[in-house]
Amino acid sequence: MIAAATLGLLALAPGAAANTFHPTRSNDPNPNGCRRHDCSLREAVIKANNHPGTDKVVLEAKTYRLTREGDGEDGSVTGDLDALDNLKVAGRAPSKTAIKGDWATDADRLFDIPGPSTGLRISGLTLRDGESDSPNYGAAVNVLPGTSLTLKRTRVTRNHSK
Repeated sequence: MIAAATLGLLALAPGAAANTFHPTRSNDPNPNGCRRHDCSLREAVIKANNHPGTDKVVLEAKTYRLTREGDGEDGSVTGDLDALDNLKVAGRAPSKTAIKGDWATDADRLFDIPGPSTGLRISGLTLRDGESDSPNYGAAVNVLPGTSLTLKRTRVTRNHSK
């Protein structure tokens, strides 16, 4: 009877619970973890990528600047932020919350969705000053085949593809 009850509880247990991350800083330091009172946007995305399931990053009314230069890697350590698993990024409103590319010399897009079956949902913010070296790829967000992007109450401005 106990075994049957235990199996019943296991059958009702949900899958991996979604995590919500709240970046506390708007600068873009070398990633070294996302702690409760010391977490950048980049660190929150890396932490979400390392947790299975759809996670959410909730942004305050600030401009979050991406400054860590470097491209060609898909781990969010440098350059754009890579959504490797389903991810939601939510700001307060496009007039209050922004993600801005602020690279000194080696500009990059803001987000990349490199993996198959991965979705990125962005709401309530402005995406600005992303850049792509190719006219065939997005400057703010690169959406590859087999992935999805949903924008809701989002302004996309001043992004450039060469």
